[in-house]
Amino acid sequence: MDDLAHFTLREWTRMSIDALDVEVECAKSQLKASLLLSLDGTTPIAEDIGRQLVTSGRRMTPQQIEFAVDAVSPADIKRVAQKYLWDPDNLKDANGDIVWEAKWYKIMLSDGTELGFGPQVNGRWSCGPRPSGQGVVVRYIRDQKNVTATNHGWPTGDAGYFKAIGMGADGKEHRKYLSLSNGDPPILAWYDASDSYGLIGEQIPGPENRIALFAKNQFNEKAGLRGDTGSLTNNAPAFFGHRSDFPVGLDCSLVPVPLGNANLGAFF
Repeated sequence: MDDLAHFTLREWTRMSIDALDVEVECAKSQLKASLLLSLDGTTPIAEDIGRQLVTSGRRMTPQQIEFAVDAVSPADIKRVAQKYLWDPDNLKDANGDIVWEAKWYKIMLSDGTELGFGPQVNGRWSCGPRPSGQGVVVRYIRDQKNVTATNHGWPTGDAGYFKAIGMGADGKEHRKYLSLSNGDPPILAWYDASDSYGLIGEQIPGPENRIALFAKNQFNEKAGLRGDTGSLTNNAPAFFGHRSDFPVGLDCSLVPVPLGNANLGAFF
């Protein structure tokens, strides 16, 4: 029973995120065959008439049922699954879909810039705004201790983790984890190690599906993120954590992007 519940919930979750065209068409064919083949006598036809009159107040002909089933699209499946089967407290990306471990994103700020690699500070890349198209691509990780676990969404207010791939100022490709540093003030930077402090996202009300991004600090506190210039080499802008009873998050959105290199695997 445990396995049955686990895999049923996993498939419901997957339908909320990525209902495949071929799966929907197969299910529609099976449903039409089941409905029509069940009408093989006067008794089941009478039962069908009574059932439809009780539930909808009218009886649909077999042709009308076929047309109604054919009209269902993968988008309809995803919309209904997200409404009735999915936890509504998960963060949403810029398209209104659930933030999902199996997808790639760019972190776009309210001014149109993207989070990316800034100048190096004490041997690590700082995190700063980059012009559109020059930011890193990130993958959200629900649990940094088990990156091969079953895919999850990102519950609002919970700690999540980002691993990024992108080009540094040295012209080389880098793969890093995002975290606040130690120190005062802590700087938002990219690290080789996966043991980052983590990030917290909260959905900003409104139709644009924007997210207020916070960071966990070395004291396991929820810290705000503020931009600053003049603190790094060449006055490059960067983001720093700040401790407050009323922390202010970084206004951003997670924009899904395709990644051409499938050889990177689920979590590279």
